[in-house]
Amino acid sequence: MASKANGPLPPLTDLKCAKLSPEQKRQKAAAAADGAGAASSAEWKVTQAEAKAWFVAAGEANTIGQGAYGETRKYLLPSGRWVVVKEFIAIGGFGREGAQREAKAHLAVWRRSDELCRQCMAEPAAMSFETNPNEGSYTVQSLIRADGMTLQTFEELRDTDLESASRLLMHQMSTEKKIDICKAYGAMRACIAKAHTTHDDLHSGNVLCLTNYPMDDAQLPLYAENKDAIVIEWRVVDWGKAVVYDEPGLDPDAQELCWHSADCTKTHDATYNAGYGYVDGDEDCIVEAQDQIPTQLYPLLFEEDSDCSQAKTAKDCVTVADVFRWVREGFANALNKRIPADLAAATERKAREDRAERKFPDGGGGGASSVT
Repeated sequence: MASKANGPLPPLTDLKCAKLSPEQKRQKAAAAADGAGAASSAEWKVTQAEAKAWFVAAGEANTIGQGAYGETRKYLLPSGRWVVVKEFIAIGGFGREGAQREAKAHLAVWRRSDELCRQCMAEPAAMSFETNPNEGSYTVQSLIRADGMTLQTFEELRDTDLESASRLLMHQMSTEKKIDICKAYGAMRACIAKAHTTHDDLHSGNVLCLTNYPMDDAQLPLYAENKDAIVIEWRVVDWGKAVVYDEPGLDPDAQELCWHSADCTKTHDATYNAGYGYVDGDEDCIVEAQDQIPTQLYPLLFEEDSDCSQAKTAKDCVTVADVFRWVREGFANALNKRIPADLAAATERKAREDRAERKFPDGGGGGASSVT
């Protein structure tokens, strides 16, 4: 839902998109990003010249990310505000186009988000692109930070915790804590859906964790007795592949989530890892193109394929299907929707099968629904 301070979304009568195919909606996405809510006079405006000057002043020592399509650096403005400046590499001449696309999509999602959902992302600057593309292309956003916390990519956090047997702190958390972490990730996914958007690139480098996790070994004793004191808050960055739909958003009459199988073709037989999303006002199912995090959450939080012959309850033999279910519940709860019965049944079936393979005492019974 768009913030009132930033103006309402365009009236549905002006969108003229009823009964458009999903592909037609994608073709109109760029225009939707331009018009996703009115700009506020308080909006943060940055020119290409300013962004380039900050990027150069930051220097290589402040590089926080680098890839095939660009480099990001953090910089402290004279005002005391930390920002992240991204320089786009002009591969195939698409440097300026890539910067404009990402800036538009990020700003559109920000304008459509309420204050709670804005906590899941950095505040984007409203960029102008006044310079010649040959002079470089840049975007600017706030640096996500909080006192007593560090910002890590999911990949960095995962690899640090799994690097040695002396760590594995996440495995030692209570199951209740792990469930909360999974559901919180689903709630973040719901924030993207509420903005009538799909991120379409949710992987371990674009999903971040704002956390007090002890990345330094010297901090490990602080959590020796209480692993549940570790805090993980989910954030998401890099909106370059996002699709901002100029459609009426969530259908208020649709009581359930919708789902697609792994190949994004609706079938009669749901699978536990089916993509899920929301039904829009035109009765189309809007689903993320990819989300790698639930699969990777499982080995981070639980010992994979452990022997369950001595397990007393299903909670002592958690499966990857349970993790998918908890993430999906967080998503559904945040949207006030139900999980379809066939998707829930497929998830429980997968959990039972995995438990049976791991020698759970009753042959796999006590499926996903029994782990709460």
